[in-house]
Amino acid sequence: MALTKTSFSMTTGQVVNAKDYGAVGNNSTDDTAALQAALTAATGGTLFIPKGAYRVISQLNVPNRTTIVGEGPISTQIYYRTTSTTVFNQLFNFNNVDNIQIEKLGIVCDIGGGCQNTIAIYCSGDAGAVTEIDLSEVYISGFQRYGVFTQNDVYYFTMDRCKVISTSNSVARGGTGTDNGIGLFFGATVNAVRITRSRISSNDVAMESAVTNQKYSLVISGCYFESNGVVGAPVEYDTISLKNWSAVEFTGNYCEANLTGTTTSDSFLRIRSCRGVDIGGNLFAGAFGGVAKSKNLIGISDSCYGVMIHDNEFQDPITNYVYVADGASIAQVYRNYYDAFGTPVVTYANIMAKMTAALVEIDVPYLESVTTGSISAGAAYQAEITITGVPLDRNCTVIATAQGIGANWQVTASIKQDNVVRLQMQNLDVTSNTFTGTVAFRVIKNGSF
Repeated sequence: MALTKTSFSMTTGQVVNAKDYGAVGNNSTDDTAALQAALTAATGGTLFIPKGAYRVISQLNVPNRTTIVGEGPISTQIYYRTTSTTVFNQLFNFNNVDNIQIEKLGIVCDIGGGCQNTIAIYCSGDAGAVTEIDLSEVYISGFQRYGVFTQNDVYYFTMDRCKVISTSNSVARGGTGTDNGIGLFFGATVNAVRITRSRISSNDVAMESAVTNQKYSLVISGCYFESNGVVGAPVEYDTISLKNWSAVEFTGNYCEANLTGTTTSDSFLRIRSCRGVDIGGNLFAGAFGGVAKSKNLIGISDSCYGVMIHDNEFQDPITNYVYVADGASIAQVYRNYYDAFGTPVVTYANIMAKMTAALVEIDVPYLESVTTGSISAGAAYQAEITITGVPLDRNCTVIATAQGIGANWQVTASIKQDNVVRLQMQNLDVTSNTFTGTVAFRVIKNGSF
């Protein structure tokens, strides 16, 4: 039965059923012309694509202010099978349009047709701008060059509950083996991007925005990044590469078993020339099956400012939990949990062994066993503690806390000289008292701002 506006009440404007324009959806008939005709007819309204597998062999141009709705990303799928090898070889083309929505649709590249340089969704404001692009429950799989490609005046781009998987230019998938396949690419003048509750997995590179143009406002939240990176050609480097962004939020994400390159700065999450970056509440697991895959979990370089890395769990990098390439980058690292193949990393020296000395501010514990002997009421115990790792100097602050002693002792610490902290513990009891236990030193390494 043909879909009507009255039966599809969730949308406004004209509702067009793709099958009314000759689309078959049997995964063998070429539905390219039928779907393009249906899209054109749905301009300013909604194209409904019923359950089926629709074969497409060339680009579909999406008209202005149009919604495309399927019956679910597993039930309604578009299979792109083309022999074209042009540099930009896209299925959906958003060029100088606004207010485009795609919902409940699967988009699959069929490598049986070659599909070199293929892109699932291409957004470019070549002669204007592309604004208000919303993808919801869209599954993109198997494209060789990009899953989503945006550049040239693209604003207000959102993805929610989507998947971008198996974007790969490897020879095994019919690609050339040169250049990485990139799940999500954000190029010049792309602002206000929101990626939430989505899965980005098994791509050569998960995300890249390496061009020099400044970009503003990026939120990546509640997403899954798993098993990105390839063994062999194309060359692995950073799993997520963010360059020249202002106002970045990377929060609440699950990141596991992502393969990076092996050069010094290669990282799962690479931040370059960014300002105002909040990285919090994530799991960064750099290994799988006992084998470390990520060179660094987070890498910072090229004069970043205002990078806050807090309340994360870090597991099993090859080299560093956090790598900072230059002293010009301002980064704060605090309240994180560190793990090495199931064993908590709790001492200052062991945590710093997987950090870099260029960190401008870090908050990590150093644990020291202390026995005061009997201290009379109101008197103080003093000791000098040597802390190893990153040198302590005048730009550092040390906060000491005695473990499990209630209000019986007042504990303070100050830096006496490089690497040496003076500990003072005053007995607050009305009688003599003895402390035998552990004192935790929070070492805050501050930079010269």
